[in-house]
Amino acid sequence: MNITNSATNLDAVFNDGQVASYRRLLRAMLEAGLTPVLYREYAAKRDMRSILLLRHDVDSDLDAAVNMAAIEFSMGIRSTYYLLPPGDYGRRSNYYGRIVLGKVWHSRKLLAAARQLVGYGHEVGLHNDFMQLSRITGRPVATLLREELAWFRSHGIPILGSASHGSEFAKKNSVVNYEIFKGCERRGQEVGRYVVDDARKTKLHNIDMNELGLSYEAYFLSRDFAYSDSSKQVTLAGPKGYKLNNITLSVDEEFQNITDVLKGFKGARCTALVHPNWWAFRQRNG
Repeated sequence: MNITNSATNLDAVFNDGQVASYRRLLRAMLEAGLTPVLYREYAAKRDMRSILLLRHDVDSDLDAAVNMAAIEFSMGIRSTYYLLPPGDYGRRSNYYGRIVLGKVWHSRKLLAAARQLVGYGHEVGLHNDFMQLSRITGRPVATLLREELAWFRSHGIPILGSASHGSEFAKKNSVVNYEIFKGCERRGQEVGRYVVDDARKTKLHNIDMNELGLSYEAYFLSRDFAYSDSSKQVTLAGPKGYKLNNITLSVDEEFQNITDVLKGFKGARCTALVHPNWWAFRQRNG
């Protein structure tokens, strides 16, 4: 699906209500005085304040992600898109590509979409599920990571960060995917422990991000507030136990609540995790 950079009347192209609601969500954060920045920019200068770190974990719907990117572009907003290699949800293939003979074969659609995202001014990162990919392919996590980073970079798409994917494999093995990296530790969990699944062992906290040319893991960047539509619940969580639950994104008061809360916290750093497949922006037929 291609949407040109000149597209402005997106409400007429996609579902009117969804686009209008998403625009209003973004405006609520902008009206709070937050400036959108990319994750890689914040990772490079971590003293930034009054910022919006808008992020999308592209679990299954690449078309919806590209459409969402166009909406943001039309509003002058940049965000970060994390792309998920195949292997989760019981599938060896997805929009990203397919697993064949222990390797990932990338789809043409992936490359076209990644280039379009970068063309809009957005950032592309990896949605990290590499332990499960290692189990399926029988190859080391670090080797698979290097291959994927090299592939993107060879096509002129810089990858500087990752965001951990909450896969079934991770839940089954009581691990968080970011634990593959040195320094990405969980409170109360043993550092350097092994994940053993079938006959395969993976040592955690064993990969140096710097050696791979990565500058951050999304969950390890500081923030004051976190908006999320994960787990079928929309929330805005913040300091001192503040939490706005079950936000209804069609009710004006809810958007105003978001603005007021963020505006009331001087220099707020707010992350916003929005899953494109939940909003599912689709072009109209005809």
